[in-house]
Amino acid sequence: MDLRIVFLASYEAILSITFGLLTIFLVNKILNITLLKTDTEDSLLSGNIAMGVFAGTLVLCNLILVQPSILPSISTLQTMLVGKESISIELLLVSFGFFLFFYLVTTLLSIGVLLSAVWIYLQATVNIDEIKEIRKNNIAVSVMLSLVVLGMTLFIQPSVSRLIASFVRYEVSVDDGDNVVRDGEVAPPMEKINPE
Repeated sequence: MDLRIVFLASYEAILSITFGLLTIFLVNKILNITLLKTDTEDSLLSGNIAMGVFAGTLVLCNLILVQPSILPSISTLQTMLVGKESISIELLLVSFGFFLFFYLVTTLLSIGVLLSAVWIYLQATVNIDEIKEIRKNNIAVSVMLSLVVLGMTLFIQPSVSRLIASFVRYEVSVDDGDNVVRDGEVAPPMEKINPE
């Protein structure tokens, strides 16, 4: 068992859980202030299914868009560990700094994109005030608007992932004794390892 892999997997799980919960909290607060201009908890307590579907969809879509911020951080830490004997606190802090940067970019981007998509859709449908209908528990309007948000999320998610991955530079210098490979050079072929 490789303890580094166990550590990296555990680190990734901790980041996912902690910042997933933080994202849910932030999205709910921003949603209440900007789009719905009401407290979704009160609507949910009164049994407003339409509000639950729409608010839940926005939270889910933001989590889908923010999730790609975790893997580049783990990849950064893994790249920094090449040639190192152990994981130091300094490397962890640098990796965590990268993660915070990735997380902030994806969170702001995802909230901005989804709020913009909803706003544009609301402007395009002049005959219906969707937010007012959702407050009145109109499930049909809630499902339609939720599917628009979900569709936009699925449409933009690959480009958000590529944008965040583009911030990570995976090139490292490798020293195998006689041969030194520097940035931009092609490494010599590696020997095959026989698993037997």
